[in-house]
Amino acid sequence: MQNCRYILVTGDRCRGIALSHRPYCRHHSENPRNHQPKAKPLTRRQLWRGLATEIPQLEVEEVFATIQRLMDALCGNEISHRYAGKLLQALSHRLREITP
Repeated sequence: MQNCRYILVTGDRCRGIALSHRPYCRHHSENPRNHQPKAKPLTRRQLWRGLATEIPQLEVEEVFATIQRLMDALCGNEISHRYAGKLLQALSHRLREITP
């Protein structure tokens, strides 16, 4: 068995075992498999967080469509009732701003 030929930033050689017929270990090979960091799934709140920044720019039709999406998400248990309440409050405030 051969040792990995990769030279670390410290100048030391990697002590891993090289893959068969390759000069580097699985961490330093040119085509590493299964070592991609997995993305964490977004929390329910993170999925809706962007909406809070969009609310001040929404038009009347968009406010109603967003309220409908929010109600669907609330019924489907995709968002907490507390956060949905905060978003609905902001949407109703925006609706009062843009309607005569």
